[in-house]
This record gives sequence, structure tokens and C-alpha cells, in this order.
Amino acid sequence: VAYVKSNPEKDENDNLKATVINVSKPQTIDKTIEIKEGCKVCINATSPDVIFTRVDGFIGSVFSVSGKNSEGDQSELQLKAADGATFTVKGAETDGLSTLVSVSDNGIFGMFTGVTLSGNKTSDNGGAITNNGGSLLLAGGTITGNTGSKGGVYSNASVGVQGDIRITDNKGEKDATANLYLDGSDSTMVVMGTVADSAKLNFSLATVPETGKPLTVAKVGTKEGNNDLVTAEEFKT
Repeated sequence: VAYVKSNPEKDENDNLKATVINVSKPQTIDKTIEIKEGCKVCINATSPDVIFTRVDGFIGSVFSVSGKNSEGDQSELQLKAADGATFTVKGAETDGLSTLVSVSDNGIFGMFTGVTLSGNKTSDNGGAITNNGGSLLLAGGTITGNTGSKGGVYSNASVGVQGDIRITDNKGEKDATANLYLDGSDSTMVVMGTVADSAKLNFSLATVPETGKPLTVAKVGTKEGNNDLVTAEEFKT
């Protein structure tokens, strides 16, 4: 499937319901899976060792999330794994490869426990995720072994974090360690729930304030699914 069409059904809060696609077997991808025009999709692994890989010769992104529909609903992609299942999006080191997940133009991308983005090498800003003008929610899972010009995950907007998210052993220019790269004067990590003790969030900032001015790297956010602010104790943890 190269383009998943939008499901117009909405919940009691007038939010667009996600179309859930359950996957139980490894998949080879020969076209970018595009989520656009206000589409909201959840791809859910239901068995161990669900792996998405590109076919030989395909160098594009595995996923692309962008735009919104005429009613203002943003396009959204979630990657999840059921209990006991794993979901890996595996890259390669072939010349000319794109980032695994491209997010832009108000698109939203979220990943959760059991999901891994790994082994992708690209000249794009982010080896695993490149976000230009969209939103990221990193609520669990692992991003590791990727190389991009800026690091494993690149974002020019703030990034939501919670749960057991691990961004480790990724590289940027000249093979220097570079994991989460925040590019923008207002780009921070927004804590949207308790971050697990086992989480790893190594980050770099493109813009550092002048000497004597405060440096903000994390902010309190609202919890996923409602408008309740994260509590002081949750943020402290």
C-alpha cells in the first residue's frame, strides 16, 4: 500500500479515529507509505519479529507523514507493537538512501514500546527520523544504529517524550555520536508523561543561548489523549 486513505469517522470528542492495520509477518517495502490529507493510521505489530525492510533498489523513505485535510485534521502515523510482539523498521547503508520516517507540513508521528528504528545510513538530517515542520511523540521503543547528517533523529520543532524511549548509538557528521538533534531556538523536549528510569535521551542543540541567558531543554506538556498537564512529580521523575 503506497497511500492509506483517510477514515472520516470521528470519536465523541470530534477527533478523527485511527485506521488500525494489524501486521503479523515481515514486509518488504517498494514504495513510500504515505500518510496525508488528514489520514490517521496506526500500524500495529501483532507477532514477534515483524520487520519492514526496503526491497533492493528502493531508496526512498519507508514512511512519509504530512499535511492535513480541509477540516484541519492533521495527518498522523503511529507505530505500535502488541504485548509480546516486536516491530522493527530496518534500514541499510546503500548510497542515496532517505531517512526511514519523513515528517513535514504539520504531520504527526508517534512510536511506542516494542518498536525499533535501526540500521539506516543517509545524508538526510536524521538517519531514522527527519522532522521538518511536523510533530513527534517518542513514547517508547528504540532508535539505534542510524546515521544522518545531524544524527539519528532530527527535528526543527519540539519533541514529545515519555515512557521507555531509548535513542542511543546513532551517528552524525564524521561518525560522531549524535542521537536527538533539536534544531531551533524554541526546540525542546516536551515531557508528556513519566519517562522511565531505563530511558536514554541523549540530545544535541543547534542553538545555544548567549552566556547568562537560561537554557531550556525540557518543558511540561499535556498528557497524550487529554489536556491534563503532566504533574510536577511526573516531570521531576
